[in-house]
Amino acid sequence: MKKIRWSYIIFSLVVLPIIIFSNNFILSCTNNNVAINNFVCSINLEETATEDDDKETIDEETEENEDKTTTEEDNNDDNLDSFVQTSLTKIDFTSLENLVSLVQNDYQYSFIQSFFTLIQQVMSGEKVYNFNDFVGIFNECFIDGIKSILPIFISMIIIAILYGLLKNMSDRLNNGSVKKIIFIAIWGVMIIMIVYLVSKSIIETKKTIDYFGNFINIVFPILITIITALGGSYTVSIYQPLVLVFSQFIFKIIELVIFPLFYASFVFTIISGFSEESLLKKLSSTTKSAANWILGIVFSIFITVTTAQGITGASFDSLAIRGAKYALSSYVPVLGNYLSQGFDLVMASFVVVKNAVGLSAVLLIIYMAIFPIIKLLVIIFGFKFVGAIIEPIAGKKLADLFTNTASCLMLLVVILIALAFTIFIFLMLIIYSCNWGL
Repeated sequence: MKKIRWSYIIFSLVVLPIIIFSNNFILSCTNNNVAINNFVCSINLEETATEDDDKETIDEETEENEDKTTTEEDNNDDNLDSFVQTSLTKIDFTSLENLVSLVQNDYQYSFIQSFFTLIQQVMSGEKVYNFNDFVGIFNECFIDGIKSILPIFISMIIIAILYGLLKNMSDRLNNGSVKKIIFIAIWGVMIIMIVYLVSKSIIETKKTIDYFGNFINIVFPILITIITALGGSYTVSIYQPLVLVFSQFIFKIIELVIFPLFYASFVFTIISGFSEESLLKKLSSTTKSAANWILGIVFSIFITVTTAQGITGASFDSLAIRGAKYALSSYVPVLGNYLSQGFDLVMASFVVVKNAVGLSAVLLIIYMAIFPIIKLLVIIFGFKFVGAIIEPIAGKKLADLFTNTASCLMLLVVILIALAFTIFIFLMLIIYSCNWGL
């Protein structure tokens, strides 16, 4: 009994406290693990919330930056539009508007409301004219040209038929004097009609050349002034003497050399028709060839020199403007970047005005050239058609008179095409030059 009691006492004093302490220790560890897990979960939740907040902040900053960028672009566009409109309203287009109205009244075709309206349409990106519009204008002008000269050519065909009948009657009568009288009378009437049409063609050509001269004297000073405002001093120093050479020297060559050669060729063609042996036919073809050669050489040299110097001048001015812009943005403290952006804005507005005026001038020069060229081509086609019709009736000599006259009139077409093409090249070079700021 004593042994059992002592063992019970030892168990109560030693083993039981150990068991109780172990249970308490295990419970405390379990509670600590739960607390640790709760703490970790709270930390993870805080990190997740922080990351979400950061993402939201980044998204908000991105949206704000995009809004700022869009707003800045809109402001730049608005500022550019306002600069363009301000620059455009300061240019005096009165002389050019008067020239446009004069040309439209003369041609009896309304191409545009006004030159300023055309510039506005070009700048806004509107479709001014398409290929179908030009085809319609071409067809209308071609039909009107045929209607205007059709009675004269019908009269020529009737007279040629009458001449053929009288010639056959005189051959049967073997009367040489009657035959000569008929020949002189018919040829006199034919030459009067031919001279009338040729004179009409000469007047139309000279009037168009005067329009071209007025166009050059009005448009090119405006474009050169805009290039000067853009800082293209080297380009201006190239174009200014070239415009003077083109408007004075080349026009004088056409007036004093080409037209006299045309007159001589036409007179030789008429005289060679009267003679039996056609002694002046070679001289007529020689004068026409000389005029064509002179035109080809003069315009080829001028276009080549203008193109080469224009491209070179644009390169020099581009380097100068870039250097000025770099110096402005780099060496002006604090405000350099803002001044550089303002510099780009002003330059871009002048470039837009220059290109819009240049492109509108290109459309106008095409309009001014296409109508007289069509009229001349209709007359040339009429001469060739009449020559082909009357050759079996009135003989080869009278038919050659019409075909040679048509060949002489082709020189007038070459003059107008050469002038219009040279002005077109000149305008395109100016549009190409000084396009900085965009």
